[in-house]
Amino acid sequence: MIFVDLELKAIAEKHGHLCPDLAIGWRVGTLFRGYIPVHSEGFLVYVYNSTCAVQALTLMGFETKIKDLREHTYTLISPQGDVLSLLTVRPDFITPPVPMNELGQKIKQGRATYYEKAHYLHLLDHWVVEIISAAEDEIFWREHEERWVI
Repeated sequence: MIFVDLELKAIAEKHGHLCPDLAIGWRVGTLFRGYIPVHSEGFLVYVYNSTCAVQALTLMGFETKIKDLREHTYTLISPQGDVLSLLTVRPDFITPPVPMNELGQKIKQGRATYYEKAHYLHLLDHWVVEIISAAEDEIFWREHEERWVI
């Protein structure tokens, strides 16, 4: 059984829902906090997408600047302008499970059965659980690692 962190639960309540992008933003923010001394200000996160991840970071107290390149890449900048961390989310965690796109279209068009709607929600929940329970080296590529080949 997976329990949702209380901070993530509060973020989801303020945001209106718990989705994969919100979970990714929370994971990024949690990791970036490790680079910031307690009660420090002036740190900035550059976000290279305009997904719900941005709101997670904002609700966690991060100042964000967005440049929407549709990439799940995040850079933590110190008040002096130094790059403290650069993270990119591995593709496996960004890409929805295969049947979700088709089921999502059926739901939007009003053609989905009760079972299909329930299955969609199950897949969505499973996707979020994978994001919040993955080890850091499973979900993130860091600037000092070699990139993987897709």
